[in-house]
Amino acid sequence: MFSSPAATTAPAPAADIDGVVHALDGIVDDCRTRGCRLGLFAALYRRVTVEVKGRMDKGQFRDADRMERLDTQFANRYLVAYGQHRAGDTPSRAWTAAFAARDDDGLIVLQHLLLGMNAHILLDLGVTTAEIARAHGTADLKHDFDAINRVLADLVDEIQDEIGRTSPLLRTLDRLGGRLDERLLGYGLARARRRAWRHSLALRAAPERVGPHLIERIDGRVERIASGIRTPPRRVRIALETLREAEREPVRTLIDRLA
Repeated sequence: MFSSPAATTAPAPAADIDGVVHALDGIVDDCRTRGCRLGLFAALYRRVTVEVKGRMDKGQFRDADRMERLDTQFANRYLVAYGQHRAGDTPSRAWTAAFAARDDDGLIVLQHLLLGMNAHILLDLGVTTAEIARAHGTADLKHDFDAINRVLADLVDEIQDEIGRTSPLLRTLDRLGGRLDERLLGYGLARARRRAWRHSLALRAAPERVGPHLIERIDGRVERIASGIRTPPRRVRIALETLREAEREPVRTLIDRLA
């Protein structure tokens, strides 16, 4: 269970991508100590952030400075939401739905990861991209946005392979029944990332007074998708019941595997 708010130190917003990694280290360590399943997404997110930083250093983005601002601002939405949750406050509906699964040992690892990605991609990514575009321009932004999406897609594939090595049933189901991320997220991560870009375009085009209402509507839709991830169609649930039995490692072990 979570400690009392008085005993909780929420992660501070990061100033740059190194600060993001440091904050994520703190969340991963805290969740590992407590055996909290929220550490699964945090561990994945840390891997994504480190990989993005490495590609920045190699010059793989057309505007590395803007990309660091986007990545930092994007991460801060998660850090703020996590801090609100740990302090007993209420973050967005999308993040509230994701954090509500922290004690649900009936979900497989991939479901916990997808709940975090659902909130962070469909809500946070679109909002942050719109903010960055307004402040720092749109030249080559779509190219760099897609480049980050490729990082995420590559790592999700890699992690599904890693989980598959310890859970042969997951590997078999993925091969026979189609990609589980597509089944559980409803339309697949690739489509989710495309929708995030469309959200950013809509928010950029919306009058200032309309923006908050549009974000609220997006938040509600993302919350409904989270419900589908936790309770997928019956034929998927039947397969997941078997997979859960193959993933009975301690939460700390699963976090270490992802980290």
